[in-house]
Amino acid sequence: MKHSLAEKKVNATIFILDLNKMLPRIPNKNIREALGYTGALPPGMEEMIDTAFQKALESCHIQAGYGLFPVEHLSSSILKIGNYDIKAGTQITPRLKQAEKLALFTATLGPEIEKWTTVQATSDNPAQSYIIDIIASLLAEESAALLHQHLADKMKKSGYSVSNRYSPGYCGWDVNEQKILFQLLPKSFCGITLGDSAFMCPRKSVSGIIGIGKNIKYQDYNCQRCKNKLCHLAAKQKELKKP
Repeated sequence: MKHSLAEKKVNATIFILDLNKMLPRIPNKNIREALGYTGALPPGMEEMIDTAFQKALESCHIQAGYGLFPVEHLSSSILKIGNYDIKAGTQITPRLKQAEKLALFTATLGPEIEKWTTVQATSDNPAQSYIIDIIASLLAEESAALLHQHLADKMKKSGYSVSNRYSPGYCGWDVNEQKILFQLLPKSFCGITLGDSAFMCPRKSVSGIIGIGKNIKYQDYNCQRCKNKLCHLAAKQKELKKP
């Protein structure tokens, strides 16, 4: 399925997407699995999921965008954009060695869904708050997936391919390196700011890099080499459709 997203060009390198009308429904199966259910749901849970999903959508104000930058490769673990060194590590950098450009991206659900979830958590329905929080995480990842697919479709028209997308905090890439990404993007890009610990606000946000080049390929994640048992990257990130 093609994702015909509206794109606004901010300047020669920065682009904003409108995802609010394109975000598809997350399959209930995916939500159930994220909640830890693999079999039959408890009575009433299906209705709670449906209600929570609708509430989550009503509370979202999705913003997403990316910047395109030429890239140089300094070593097996560092990518260079202008005067900035992106220390993506030895797992990610080799997979981007064919990249001619890097897309630095962000996507966020906005602050309202987090405020609403917090209110629910202190009310008489903490279970629904928890379900909405899980759904919001899935929606944030799906927003990044739609941006990724949009970029793949756009680049294909010019004879380029795209890599997997990688985010700080995964695959050995220190989350503090997120500060470098945000220095390369406009201030408060897509309404996102960073705290001292480099975590994003709003919390339901995703950032990262995607390699672009004529010879670059989307590859399966080599997760068997990773010792991070809490990483859900491969499970969340869907493979792009093949040309």
